[in-house]
Amino acid sequence: MRKFVLIVLFLVALQFILSYVFTVHNVNDNSMYPYLEPTQKALFVRFPLFNNILHRGDIVLYQTSNSDEQKIGRIIGLPGESVRVENGHVFINNGQIFQLYESYLAEGAQTTTQNAQFWQDLGTSQYMIFVDNRGTPIDLSSSVVDKEYIKDVLITRF
Repeated sequence: MRKFVLIVLFLVALQFILSYVFTVHNVNDNSMYPYLEPTQKALFVRFPLFNNILHRGDIVLYQTSNSDEQKIGRIIGLPGESVRVENGHVFINNGQIFQLYESYLAEGAQTTTQNAQFWQDLGTSQYMIFVDNRGTPIDLSSSVVDKEYIKDVLITRF
């Protein structure tokens, strides 16, 4: 009987961990190509459990502010920074201006924007999130995501 109770407790704990700590997301499009490909699965850890620390380059699962749709994207700009796209490259201003080196993009990929070349400022709880597949121009203003809409952080893909 004791063995049965231990097995049940283990299964309940495992279910809790799988439901509230991790999430598996199916990659349904090529927005994060070449890093994530359609039909792959991605394992995420819930963001609040990740010490609320996000870094440039982290891949996150986030909810759009105007719907329940969830998207996958990469953090490009951090709170308090400004982001600009010029001549196919991303520039960051965090007190010093530097060009972002994006080794994860497909060879020859360039970033273009729908906006005139200007600096997009980020608030104290906002992040700039881009997809890796930069085949279409990016709208900088719609790439700003409040921290509260970032749900999960990628651990691995399979």
